[in-house]
Amino acid sequence: MNYNHYKRVCVLAKDEATLAKIKQVSLEEKIRPERIEYYEVNKVEGKIPRCDLLVVAGGDGSLFYSVDRLEDNETLILHVNLGRKGVLAEAELAELEEKIEALKNKKYSVEE
Repeated sequence: MNYNHYKRVCVLAKDEATLAKIKQVSLEEKIRPERIEYYEVNKVEGKIPRCDLLVVAGGDGSLFYSVDRLEDNETLILHVNLGRKGVLAEAELAELEEKIEALKNKKYSVEE
């Protein structure tokens, strides 16, 4: 049974090593999207397709890059800090599973 409201999830990470870390969280099992796509920041060409949730893993630069390439400005974004400062990040990698659980249960707030 698919109990989730995130049908299409995109993950954008700063590099291949970061993608591997995010894949270890097993988003497929935790939020059960119909489709999940993984992108490496410097390999994204054109727009990131419309998705219900975009997980950005990297620093603030990765966040700016991904927002600039989103096809839809209504996409919910979870920014996971894997950069040096991560001033804009909502989570650290160690908190990712907790944040995903909150998203799954619709226990989050949105900042415009």
